[in-house]
Amino acid sequence: MRGLSLLRRYAFMHHGTRVGATLLAIFLLAGCEGQTIQETVGETISALKIDNTAIDEQGRPRAAPPEPKAPPKVEPPSPTKIRFDAYIASDGFARRLVEAAITNDAYLGRDCPKPYTAKPLAVLKQPEPEFAMPEGAAHPTEGIWRVRYQVRRCDAALTYNAIFGARRDAPPNMRISTPGTTSAGSELAREMRSDIQETALEYAGMERCSDQRSIDTTAEPMRREVESDGSIWSEFTQEIWTMDVCGRLVEIALHHGFRDGVGYPQYIIEDTDEPAWRPSGRSVPKDIDLPRLQSALVQVASGKTGASLDYLWAEARREVPFAQTVIAGLLRAGTAMPRDMDRAAFWALRASYGGYPGAMEMVGDLYATGEWIVTDPRLAAAWYRRAIERGSTSARYKLKALAAKGTR
Repeated sequence: MRGLSLLRRYAFMHHGTRVGATLLAIFLLAGCEGQTIQETVGETISALKIDNTAIDEQGRPRAAPPEPKAPPKVEPPSPTKIRFDAYIASDGFARRLVEAAITNDAYLGRDCPKPYTAKPLAVLKQPEPEFAMPEGAAHPTEGIWRVRYQVRRCDAALTYNAIFGARRDAPPNMRISTPGTTSAGSELAREMRSDIQETALEYAGMERCSDQRSIDTTAEPMRREVESDGSIWSEFTQEIWTMDVCGRLVEIALHHGFRDGVGYPQYIIEDTDEPAWRPSGRSVPKDIDLPRLQSALVQVASGKTGASLDYLWAEARREVPFAQTVIAGLLRAGTAMPRDMDRAAFWALRASYGGYPGAMEMVGDLYATGEWIVTDPRLAAAWYRRAIERGSTSARYKLKALAAKGTR
């Protein structure tokens, strides 16, 4: 009975195959001649020249080795991508990132007298409009891209973000974006901002503040699926936003992602038991001695620096826009100090963000003449218009001169 059982098992396993027929014959021969199955299998395999690597010690077929997978097909980069990658790695674009970093520092009130270096960490192209960079072009002519980059200055490494928009007849537009490592897209960040600012006011213990600024954002690694707030979230990310609320720093915890299969991102600002704030060091002085500032400027212009120049520097660091604009003008002209266009732009931008029209006009001049990093008549016109809104008459004439050249 045992032999019959084995016979049926082998016949079932190898039915219709050459090896199956051979094994059936082996069983019969082994029973007639008194040989063991193992001896007969070995002799028969040798006689038939069967590949014994395909059969184990019990005469059973081994599993066939998996077919080697073909390597994934890698499409060669397009000529546009090659040109764009070279542009992003160029010294010229590195200077644009320095421009963005100095603009960001001026906005946030971070002063560094040392040179800046910047390098891109990640580049994300927007899906629309279609991206284009023709052969021989100095920069992209169509498309929008976001850049997360690292800037080093004054022994510190910071993560900043900027958005660039291509133009055919001018260098790409540059706009600073929320600093740090937030993973919230532009639309979600805009949606969150009003709630963040309202929460920041509460944490800072203030009823109103018209000058809130995002100082930093820190995002934890994204998690694919998390249960939170009684819901299942996908692409769940927790972040900390640091806000400067009129000189008071607060930290706000939040999370965002896709909740319960909703097709658009949502966010929740997390509660805190004891909201607290600390001084940011940025303040707008209430007392400004304009006659003394003007006298110091006259003294420096006449070559009598010393105490007058020290006074102007002290007032600039005290966030007096007039003094900041004077310092910017001295750095731009190389008067009483070495000429330094990065520093001149920093102080002019810083005074501009403080609302001083003379500084806005100077920033317009830097872009109209190309004295700083790029020549950009459209951006110059935008700054001239800001200065005009604040009461500048000379900026009005400069804007008309640009318009006469076809710049709007």
